[in-house]
Amino acid sequence: MTRGFHQSKPQILTAQHTLHPLRSEPPAWLERLLPLASAIGYRDGIDAIAGRDLLRVRLELPGARAMAAQALSASVRDAYLAIGRFIRDAERHPVRIWNFVPGIGDRDVLRFGALDRYMVFNRGRFEALALLELDSLPTSSAVGVASDDLVIEALATPAPGVRVENPRQISSWNYSARYGPRPPCFARATITTLDNHDWLLIGGTASIVGEESCHVENLDAQLDETLANISALIESQTPRRPDHLELVEDVRVYVARPEHADAVAETAFERFAAAREIEIAHATVCRPELLIEIEGRVRLTPRQA
Repeated sequence: MTRGFHQSKPQILTAQHTLHPLRSEPPAWLERLLPLASAIGYRDGIDAIAGRDLLRVRLELPGARAMAAQALSASVRDAYLAIGRFIRDAERHPVRIWNFVPGIGDRDVLRFGALDRYMVFNRGRFEALALLELDSLPTSSAVGVASDDLVIEALATPAPGVRVENPRQISSWNYSARYGPRPPCFARATITTLDNHDWLLIGGTASIVGEESCHVENLDAQLDETLANISALIESQTPRRPDHLELVEDVRVYVARPEHADAVAETAFERFAAAREIEIAHATVCRPELLIEIEGRVRLTPRQA
């Protein structure tokens, strides 16, 4: 195990478990796919794991919570450039990125002006992605964590992924300036090959239609809208299925308010009835009015008989 990766049990919520703050780690399925025993070392601030033609990289920005806006944007830009170049040198392509951002919704006028920390983060990410000129924009999620450190993890594959956009939503890179001077820039989902199967990797999905947040302060309505967005992504690839949510094999749910955990868990276990694993954790979503965010993955090619 190298310095940045951490081995831990999945953060699963059942009737016997308490909702815990999110750790800065991707979902458990990534660790199953690339066990930490496959670590290949540490270079230029990046930890890396390689195996099965895949590459997983992790970069940490210590003390990011205390950074001023300009320093934070520059650090994010440099981190994304370092990760992108590391992946390119390994002849791989990023398909999925997880961003764990301390104080993601903070809006400190003295440090950020009219911007919140997520907008500041997006400015640095945009600048890096523009320079990297990737073959396909990867799927991404960005949530707030209690740590002082900002962590970026990426999964890369031998071939570029196929970007999938949601017909119910404006593509993230076309967001208006009301969501920051630079748009978020991520794919809603990506089709890629993992373990000789095609998968649809669904990024962080919330109650957003077009670019607008919907159903402020209404948890049930936000859950329904979020699930409709996930269904729309899956339906675009599997149009003949009656219940698209039953195709989701691994699920992670971010809950902004601990008091909503029981209701969210009940809905998740009911609607994702065929999922092998459902992780539910307490994390801040990128917009303060959003109460939940859900990500997952769907196997597009059947298991071997």
